[in-house]
Amino acid sequence: AEAANLGWTTDVAATQYAAGITLSFEQWKTPLPAGYLAQADVALGTDNAKKIATQRYIATFPDGSRAWDITRKTGFPVLAIAPDAQNASKTIPNRYAYATAEYVTNKESVTAAAALLPNGDTQESKVWWHR
Repeated sequence: AEAANLGWTTDVAATQYAAGITLSFEQWKTPLPAGYLAQADVALGTDNAKKIATQRYIATFPDGSRAWDITRKTGFPVLAIAPDAQNASKTIPNRYAYATAEYVTNKESVTAAAALLPNGDTQESKVWWHR
């Protein structure tokens, strides 16, 4: 649905979108609620990128890392910050920091790569594709 919405394929975005949502519900052996696809926050028409990203986010349950990737890539859904966030900026992390082992085994390259990040090697730095 995302590719069709962006014009990357000749598929009909709404058809792929409905199929993806339906298959997600089937995967969890849960009936698709009546009228689900017709809800204003779900039906395509306006804000398609937001709606597609949000449904992809929901469909990734329980794969938190994949859901995090979708949110970082698209900005949707907009998530609330945990009141007791543990990182320095008290925000949702943007990336994993390089592992200590990387600095031990590949110091020159990882140091050079970290220097290219806007905030250095922190969770707050955004990777090149992150909005």
